[in-house]
Amino acid sequence: MRVTFLGTGMSVLSAERAGAALFVAEEEAGILLDCGPGALERAAAAGIALERIQAVFLSHLHFDHALGMAELLTRLAFTGKPLPAVYGPAGTGDYVSSAAEYGRTQLRYLGGGRFVERLERVEVEEVASGDERVVAGLRVASVAVPHSVHIAAQARRVSVADASGSEGALIYGGDCRPAPEVLIPFGRDAAVLVHECYSEEGLRAYAETLSVEAGAAMRSAFARSHSTVGEAARIAQLAGVRRLALTHLLPTEREERLFETARQHFAGDVIIARDGLSIAV
Repeated sequence: MRVTFLGTGMSVLSAERAGAALFVAEEEAGILLDCGPGALERAAAAGIALERIQAVFLSHLHFDHALGMAELLTRLAFTGKPLPAVYGPAGTGDYVSSAAEYGRTQLRYLGGGRFVERLERVEVEEVASGDERVVAGLRVASVAVPHSVHIAAQARRVSVADASGSEGALIYGGDCRPAPEVLIPFGRDAAVLVHECYSEEGLRAYAETLSVEAGAAMRSAFARSHSTVGEAARIAQLAGVRRLALTHLLPTEREERLFETARQHFAGDVIIARDGLSIAV
């Protein structure tokens, strides 16, 4: 199984990091974990054809994780390629319906509108915590994680469908505040934990580029709904995972600082994820 990081950034626009997205595949076909803005360009750069995506699993519906859905559906419909199934927490049905309508609006201006009907039906399913299914030869399990009080969020555990045991499992936490009570048992003995994080120094540096009011609001929001690098590393250590990949990074983060802090709490391999990175799991 191979995972390619197509987006390792967040809601802050960055030239180096697209919005959150990971492509996971065992064979030619695979799945997309989140579909943030800019992720499709990163897929093209990595040589990943969009028709390889059999399904998209959205962790939650914040735009830095889902805004690319409208573009993905529009491009596939325009080229006549099969549309992926979409899975996600409560609200996913309405979100994808809006994305498809946006795509239909764009396609009405092309070819006399003959592409529009390809977006009349997108397979969408809202999944509950505890859901488990096999897609593209991969077993995908879902669990609810705490993030924002305004939105449902889910983490995923992905493994090869016919493999036994925990070896080779990938855990993708999406966005979440520290949730050891959820992610430690869910991620037990996995090969890789992909976890969002920030450092206090990186957050402070970015907040200083904003107005006093906006900077204070951002720091407060991060404290309520995201995880520090130390918190992510401690979860990885207690879950017994072999590698920790840190993602969802502010443009003001220093990679060496993130690495050094994570190593203080986690004995395994630490990866500071970057767009285009591809690793075997």
